[in-house]
Amino acid sequence: MKLIRLVKPVAMTAGGTVAGQLIMLLALPLIAMGYEPEHVGEYNFLFSSGYLLACLLCFRLELGILKEREEDALLAYRICNRIALMSLLFLFCLMLLFSQRTRSDFLYILFLGAFWHLVAIGHYLSVRRRYLTLSIIRIVPPLLFIIMLAYSVFFEIHIPIFDLHTISWGLFVVFFCFFILIDGGWNDGGINYALCRSYFQKHRMLFFYQLPADLLCDISRFVIPLLIPFFYGNHAAGLYMIASKLLFFPLTLLSTSLGVVFRREAIAVFNKKVQFLVIFRSVLVLLFVVMMLYVAGSYFFVRSVIQLLFSEVWSDAIDIAMALIPSVAMSIMYETLSHVFFILNRQHYHLMVYGTIFLLVILIVIASNYFGIVFLDSLYLISWSIFIIQLIGVVFCCRCVNTHVKAYGENDLDVLPIQTEK
Repeated sequence: MKLIRLVKPVAMTAGGTVAGQLIMLLALPLIAMGYEPEHVGEYNFLFSSGYLLACLLCFRLELGILKEREEDALLAYRICNRIALMSLLFLFCLMLLFSQRTRSDFLYILFLGAFWHLVAIGHYLSVRRRYLTLSIIRIVPPLLFIIMLAYSVFFEIHIPIFDLHTISWGLFVVFFCFFILIDGGWNDGGINYALCRSYFQKHRMLFFYQLPADLLCDISRFVIPLLIPFFYGNHAAGLYMIASKLLFFPLTLLSTSLGVVFRREAIAVFNKKVQFLVIFRSVLVLLFVVMMLYVAGSYFFVRSVIQLLFSEVWSDAIDIAMALIPSVAMSIMYETLSHVFFILNRQHYHLMVYGTIFLLVILIVIASNYFGIVFLDSLYLISWSIFIIQLIGVVFCCRCVNTHVKAYGENDLDVLPIQTEK
C-alpha cells in the first residue's frame, strides 16, 4: 500500500531525531547542575525571542522549497538564502545603530541566521528525500552543544548557555552550507533580482497567509516563556523551561520526524484522493494512540524523572509539568495534523486556532496578575484552554481533508486504485 512508503523515511528521520532530542534531554541535568534557575530563565527568553525573529528572516518563503520539484530544490534554497541574508544584514545595521554592540548582540544575530538555515536545509533535504542526511543534522548540532556545555560546567567556566547554543549551531551550519554548495555544484547559474521576484510571486500566498499563521502559532507557543520573566521573574521562567523541555520531548520527535515525512508524502499524493485519505487517517490513528500513551506515561513517570535527574532546587518544576500535560498532549495530535492546512491552502484555520490561543493566553496572564492568581493556577487555565482550542483544530483538519476528498465526487473513492510500493 501507499502507506508503506511512510515507514522507511519516518524510521530514518525518527532515528536521528530521537538521538538529537535525547542529547538535548541529557543536557538538561548539566544545565541544572551548572546554572541557577535565573540563568536558565534568561536563556529560555533569548531562545524564544530568537526563534520568533528567525521566522521573519525569509517571511516563511522557505516553505516554498517544499513545493518545488526535486531538481529545483537547490535553486529555491539559494533564493531563500539570499532573502534571509538580506534580512540579517538589515537587522545587523539596526543593531549597530541602536544597540550597545556587545558580544551578546553579535551572537544573537548569529543565532537567527543559524536557526533559519537549519530549518531551510531541512526543507531542502526533505524535498530531495535524503532522510538519512536529514537525521544527521538532528544529531550533530545537539552533540556539539552538549560537548561545549559539559566543558563549561565541569571546568566551571560558566559560559552563558545561549552563547554555547549559538556557537555550536553556527559552526555546524557553516560547514553544512559549504557541503551543500559542493553537492549542487558551483555553476548553477546566477541568482538575480528578477529570479527572486519570480519566486516571491510564485509563493506569495505563503507571505500573506502562512507567515501570519506561523507567527501566531510560534508566538502562542512561546508567549508563556516570554511573559513569565516579566510577570513572575526569571526563577519561575527557569523552572518552566526545565518542565516544558521534558514534556515537549515527544512532540518535538513527532514534528521533526513524522511531521516532516507526512507533509512531504501528502504533498506528493495531493491529487490522488484515496492515497491522501489513507495517509491522513493512518497518521490520525497513530497520533491518537501516541497521545493516550503519552498522557498515561506523563502522569506516572514525570515526577520520578524530575526527582531523579534534578536537585531539590528544581522540585517545583514537577507541579509545572503536571499543569502542562493537557496542552502538550493535544499538541501531539494538532501540530502534525495541521500540516494539511498548508497542503490544502487552508491556512486561515491555522491562523484562527493560534490566534485564539494567543488572545486567551494574554487575557489569562493579565487577569491572573490583576486578580492575584498564582502562577501555577494560571498555568492550569492556559493548559486546558489550549487543549480545547487545539481539539477544535483537529476537527477542522478532518473536515478539510473530507472536503478535499469529496471534491471529485463520491464515486471516486471506489474507482481510484491504491497503488502498492514496488
